[in-house]
Amino acid sequence: FYDECYDMYEIWIDQVEFWGEGDTPVTNPPTEAPITEPPAPVTPAPGEVGFYAEAPETVEAGQEFEVVLRVEGEYEAHTLNMKLNYDPAAFEFVSYTRGDVIDQVIDLEGTRIIDGTTIPGSVSIGIIMPTDPISVEGSIITVTFRAADDIAEGYYAFEPTVQEFTYFPIGGEETPIPFCCVPDYVRVGSEPIVTETPIITEPPVTEPPVTEPPVTEPPVEEGGVIFALEDVEAVPGADVQVALNLTPAQAEYLYAAHGLNLAVEFDSDALTIAGDPTPGAVMQQMIDLNGTIVVDYETIPGHFAFGVMMPEEAFTGYGVVLYINFHVAEDVEPGTVLPLALTVEEFVNMPEFEATDIPFETVDGSITIIDGGAPITDEPITDEPITDEPVTPEPTTPPTPPTGTIALVGAGIAAIVAGAGVVLFRKKED
Repeated sequence: FYDECYDMYEIWIDQVEFWGEGDTPVTNPPTEAPITEPPAPVTPAPGEVGFYAEAPETVEAGQEFEVVLRVEGEYEAHTLNMKLNYDPAAFEFVSYTRGDVIDQVIDLEGTRIIDGTTIPGSVSIGIIMPTDPISVEGSIITVTFRAADDIAEGYYAFEPTVQEFTYFPIGGEETPIPFCCVPDYVRVGSEPIVTETPIITEPPVTEPPVTEPPVTEPPVEEGGVIFALEDVEAVPGADVQVALNLTPAQAEYLYAAHGLNLAVEFDSDALTIAGDPTPGAVMQQMIDLNGTIVVDYETIPGHFAFGVMMPEEAFTGYGVVLYINFHVAEDVEPGTVLPLALTVEEFVNMPEFEATDIPFETVDGSITIIDGGAPITDEPITDEPITDEPVTPEPTTPPTPPTGTIALVGAGIAAIVAGAGVVLFRKKED
């Protein structure tokens, strides 16, 4: 679920892999051994959009080098979800720089997530365009890798794979776009090594490669914030809300955030998510400032993911971020304490597309299951006859978003927080 927001939506998202079924992978399977000859090149069929990896011909042990990920062909796309795979035992991800496609995403106010650190052996790229589609040919990103000091001789693949590539206008049907992925191979050997900057087809690289994440002065004074889930009680079979609060760790601490990526883990046998989260004051500020919010709670059981990217103004508020709506299973025994584990993967200030971490702490929450008490009979037993009109307590209404302030839009597999449970929050007038 930010370009240089290292690791989002993936928006948003805990940076997890949400494609397909089964357990979330922790790494791509490494190449068993380097091959001695690369296979025959792949050529896209007529009408297919080509995704290409372009690597230098040769590298040596310990050398840093660049691999360009490119797209060629005519297309209009609202969603792109893809990876650049490599052997993590042979190469280490160092950094990346934006290309033409990501620049167009920024110009058209789309959402992009690029993650090269969560899963070794894979650089993940997610793009969702709320209105205008992307259509530019050229580089997507340029990735800097470092070869291992003990790398074996042979050919190694850099292979693009695409999980989602669709035309999906608002109010229209989602249409897959035909594509073809073309890998490239780099040779590690004893022959003379090409050390100059590799020749890259258009557009030319005009900026020096980034070898370290950009370092900028923090936009706020020393201090930090606290993300805390509350501890609540509930009876078996009940619905319950759990607030996620954001407070300053030190008095008068100010922050300005453009990106937030968090997740909550819980026991899926005892708890399920009972619908979309209810916005608190902080989430409402994100919506009012035209932030793009992605939520997923269905793809992985026991996992709630939330991510936001602010394209212009940062959010700065304190208070309740959101309320997570849980349903407790009927068979949970009273006295059971169900932990809610909070993880904040990213919390950044990014005014000019250079991410600066904002310091934070996290506090887990819990739901304690209590006995609902004996059932009430149809006629209450009293020592004295009831003569006064019974008093009916006013029901307590949980916090709900103001009517008409947000719209929920299904978004297919969007960025790296993708799957059936993804929803996109945005202002209705947008």
